[in-house]
Amino acid sequence: MAKELKAFPQQYRVNIDALKKYNDEYLTGASLLEAAYKRCLDNKCK
Repeated sequence: MAKELKAFPQQYRVNIDALKKYNDEYLTGASLLEAAYKRCLDNKCK
């Protein structure tokens, strides 16, 4: 998913903000998405 969001950074921002607002890391996995997205920005995504 992070790979696809790299092409649409505005959509990533909307999604990550909504996930964080929900405030349930176990359910949303927002920190996992953030970490994967950052790796993709560094051209290290799989």
